[in-house]
Amino acid sequence: VTLWVGDLTALGWVAIRGSKRLEAAITRFSTLAVWAFVIVGVSGVVNAAVRLGSFGEIFGSSYGRLVVAKVAALATLGTLGYFQRRRIVAAGTGFARLAFSELFVMAATIGLAVALSRTPTPVGKNTLNTPVEELLGGPLPAAPSVLRLIWGFSGNGVGLVVVGLGTALYLRGVLNMRRRGAVWPVGRTISWLAGMLIIAWATFGGLGKYSHVLFSAHMASHMMLSMVAPIFLALGAPMTLALRTLPGPRQAGEISPRSLLLSFLQSRFSRIITNPLVGPVLFVGSLYGLYFTGIFETLMSSHWGHGVMELHFLAVGTLYYYVLIGIDPSPKALAPIVRFGMLLVTIPFHAFFAIAVMSSNTVFAGSYFRQLHRPYLTDLLHDQYLGGGMAWAMGEIPLVLVMGALMVQWFRSDSRDAKRLDRAESRSGDAVLEAYNARLRDLAEHGKRRDP
Repeated sequence: VTLWVGDLTALGWVAIRGSKRLEAAITRFSTLAVWAFVIVGVSGVVNAAVRLGSFGEIFGSSYGRLVVAKVAALATLGTLGYFQRRRIVAAGTGFARLAFSELFVMAATIGLAVALSRTPTPVGKNTLNTPVEELLGGPLPAAPSVLRLIWGFSGNGVGLVVVGLGTALYLRGVLNMRRRGAVWPVGRTISWLAGMLIIAWATFGGLGKYSHVLFSAHMASHMMLSMVAPIFLALGAPMTLALRTLPGPRQAGEISPRSLLLSFLQSRFSRIITNPLVGPVLFVGSLYGLYFTGIFETLMSSHWGHGVMELHFLAVGTLYYYVLIGIDPSPKALAPIVRFGMLLVTIPFHAFFAIAVMSSNTVFAGSYFRQLHRPYLTDLLHDQYLGGGMAWAMGEIPLVLVMGALMVQWFRSDSRDAKRLDRAESRSGDAVLEAYNARLRDLAEHGKRRDP
């Protein structure tokens, strides 16, 4: 809603100034408005379904009737914007009427949203009766099993947003490539979707559901988000796809999405965060800074804390593997030996962290896990030992696999350099080799006769 209203207001300011780029701006705003309309509509449906509880409450309660009014206002807003924008683009005039009418309906819709927030819901606040349910956002899940860990579901907002937008935007880029007749490797698409699937499992899937209850499941989710999923995301080359599919300038001097991305990749900020030392420091340092301080317990005790940890794990892991794998463009290309060195520095520190967790006699976030009173896996230290073992296994195996991939890249890089030198020597008639041999002969003949 903020993007929708804010951009429409900004377009009104552009129209008042009489900019010649208004038509192009309206076209781009239309795309954004469609996304905003869909997201607001879908989130509203989910929101209403949770609070109404049954279809009978739609017209049988004041909250339900306000929901109906909000739906009508949203539909009016979408229809009004669609037809008026088509007419304006065709005629080239009348944007002021569009802006004022849409802003008026938007204000009414926002007013209904405020009224909804102040109206008691049919599904009252007493649904979560215990402190544990308030903490988890629902009842304590049943004892974990293989089936529940694989097929479980938990409505995690962070995971749904990342997976939903990440999948939609990537597939849109692939479709744009195909429409232009360009080829995008199928393997990269499969790799990206595999990464999204792993994120889904670790956030709102079965593993994510138990990551709020068991330290071992939390650590497994952590490893999936920071060590496994980012490998597949980096192999998907999202920046390369974005640079090939984002719209460029439509006229000279225009700032386009593609130029904005290029500016970001070449910025000082990008040069700093892609430094070969920054990624490993953030990647390993955040492990010790989070789990061996009180930060972990503070974040585990709230919903926003879980979201912050998930985003942090994913962001740090993606940055680390973005530089390490090196498929996408970076401010400075690193030689395979430098990336290999990054990996060698990371592995022992990560292994030591896992051993420290396994050997610790103090329960991390002990007060949080004790207040859950779960009837299964009641030995918290044993569960923590299991989590440390998972951190060791699930962390070292991907790093070793990446090490093998870097060795292959290193070999191929040396092979390409050797072939390039051979071709250069063939064109010059082995001039460099002859000069080197002449230098050796000169040293053999005169090297011992030089004055001291």
